[in-house]
Amino acid sequence: SRCSRMRPHPAQPADVRATSLALRACARRIQALGEEAEQLKSEIRQYVSAVAPHLLEESGVGPISAAPETRGKLFG
Repeated sequence: SRCSRMRPHPAQPADVRATSLALRACARRIQALGEEAEQLKSEIRQYVSAVAPHLLEESGVGPISAAPETRGKLFG
């Protein structure tokens, strides 16, 4: 995103630099969390596919909504 590429410049007023740094830090966290969410969703999809693949075949059911229905089925 645009904010993740912001670079404060020494000639900018302190409040502008601080705002730029804060926006950049927040944007980078958001990007990292988005990547982590995708990785976890992939893991959940693999889990649901292993224990209840029929759930994923239903219209409108994805790995996140199917996961609670599979609780305890892998080890239980």
